[in-house]
Amino acid sequence: MNHYNYKIRTENGTLYEGYLQADNRYAATEVLRNKGYYIIQLNEENRINLFIRQHLEIGNIISIRQRAIFTHQLGTLLKAGMQLIPALKLVSKQTKNKHLASIIETIHSDIEESMPFSEALAKHKKLFSQVYVAVIKSAEKSGKLPETLLRLASQMKRQVEIRAKVKSALTYPAFLLFASIVIIAILFTFIVPKFIKMFIKSGQRLPLPTQILVHINNGIHDYWFIMLLGMLGLTIMTVVSLRQKNIRYSLHKTLLRFPLTGSIQTKSIIAQFSRTLAALLDGGVDIISSLKITGGTITNLAFKTKILKVEEAILKGNSVSKALSQQNVDMTFVNMIAVGEQTGMLPEMLNEISDIYDHETENAIQAFTNLLGPAMIFIMGGLVGFIVMAVLLPIFQSSSVIK
Repeated sequence: MNHYNYKIRTENGTLYEGYLQADNRYAATEVLRNKGYYIIQLNEENRINLFIRQHLEIGNIISIRQRAIFTHQLGTLLKAGMQLIPALKLVSKQTKNKHLASIIETIHSDIEESMPFSEALAKHKKLFSQVYVAVIKSAEKSGKLPETLLRLASQMKRQVEIRAKVKSALTYPAFLLFASIVIIAILFTFIVPKFIKMFIKSGQRLPLPTQILVHINNGIHDYWFIMLLGMLGLTIMTVVSLRQKNIRYSLHKTLLRFPLTGSIQTKSIIAQFSRTLAALLDGGVDIISSLKITGGTITNLAFKTKILKVEEAILKGNSVSKALSQQNVDMTFVNMIAVGEQTGMLPEMLNEISDIYDHETENAIQAFTNLLGPAMIFIMGGLVGFIVMAVLLPIFQSSSVIK
């Protein structure tokens, strides 16, 4: 199959750009004409552009916020009584992101050719996750597509809010780190070498801090290439090592045990797990399938392994809460799951859990950054202070000799 990019005009005069696959140019032309489009431009895509579009996605980035807006708009239109095909057409016109508009138009075309909505979405795996598609597929069967879309949009907006708060909390420490690196780089590039040359020419006995600074400066100057190769080698070795599943598992398990960051990661994973599982169960997906799909969204291998074992335990007849308790998961989380099972309101309880753990994650991140800021100031201030002291000590020493 060949790939073609096209520019077309609809009957009402709206311009669209997009991509399609066809055996040849004639077949691509027929596909577009049969849909009633006026073809303005149709070109076969070269391999370089195809690679960039499919893998690098330069200029085609669609944020989670834009996906949330699309989902909310579509859900609102369907709830108002509009049919899916005209609703998609209207949303595509209102979408400012051209790439997203093109994808919506493709989905619209696929549905017109009798493809189910969930299957049309599944063709765009990088845009619509397995969870999203599974929930939509279940909603199609239950006839609750408008409500499901609005619920998905609400959850996606919550994710956007959490990410924004995390970014905001990390902005100050990131700025401190960047500023400190720049200051130290300027000192070692322009200021320190000049003073070191002056000290060496003077022939005076240098204090220990200055000697250490001289050795560091000479090491950077003389062996920078070896250091660069070492860093590159270490990076390659790390990347290769992390491809080994057992090494990744050990690393992920260790990360969960770190005093502060481990707690933050655990709370974040539980919030994500609960939110995803709630969406699937709300959509009518069975518990085993829901756990399999949810497990696939978890990036931490140690926690993912626990979820796989939970699936096995449930298949043997255990409840979700009992299966989770066997894996030494956070007991507050387990107890809330047990309450949800006993009351028959597990999806609602999972949504409550996700809200609670999201809030706890935000508080933990805020507390961590409140500690991180002063700690970085202390460390970087100490480094800069050491450099300044090492530079000034010989000057003071020579001044005292002159007196």
